[in-house]
Amino acid sequence: KIVDNTFADYVQKTRHIKNKLGTRIDKNNNRIPVKMNELTFEVIENALNELLRETCLQTTKQVRNHIINMLKCATKIDKVLKVNPLEDREINLIEVKKKKEKKIVAKSDEIKVIEECIKLGYYHLLVALFTGARASEIAGMTWENFDFEENTVAIKQEYMQVKQYDYVDGKIVYKGRKMEVTDLKSKSSDRYLGLPKEIVEILKEYKERQKEVAKRNGFKFKESDFAFTSCNYRPYDNNDIYERMKNLM
Repeated sequence: KIVDNTFADYVQKTRHIKNKLGTRIDKNNNRIPVKMNELTFEVIENALNELLRETCLQTTKQVRNHIINMLKCATKIDKVLKVNPLEDREINLIEVKKKKEKKIVAKSDEIKVIEECIKLGYYHLLVALFTGARASEIAGMTWENFDFEENTVAIKQEYMQVKQYDYVDGKIVYKGRKMEVTDLKSKSSDRYLGLPKEIVEILKEYKERQKEVAKRNGFKFKESDFAFTSCNYRPYDNNDIYERMKNLM
């Protein structure tokens, strides 16, 4: 069975394909469906470069790979196409350099940022700033991931909002969202990250306070508990952490 997060990613990529290749404008300026046998190499390449200007290189490459596999199946397995327009041809993606404002904490501002995080109770952002871990990875951290002797944190899982879909009568039906702990996408994503000793000392104090938060909310503290929670011991999700990071920077 395909996990929800992967299925949601397939749905998103499929929508990109339908938006860029599923219709065209006819001579009467009406939008009409495009048949698969009408697709040409030039049409596909232009559509992918248009998508690249709107999204990013990684997304465009993933969509390109889906199209390649789709056309291979159409010609060699389902045999609904006689000729694969991409066979023996390589799509040229013209990457447009987009100017992104990089927000980096200067060395001179580190103490100020640490103090602000402590003041606001944003201990999860301290870990984000000093490890570079993703918001979903920080949300998924439990206390057993932290090694205060070695000053490291293990990245083992993610905690995030996941879109849910069902496949009913040949149609994809959106069911809503749910919070879910998910495995990392690849073995290389499973890693150990170092933490400055000063941050480890702050986290030790925070952990002791979290034991009180757990008790106050009727929970027995466990090492397997989520490390970063609200005052009611609800774990922060990836969106919470991402939005706080934006506000802090």
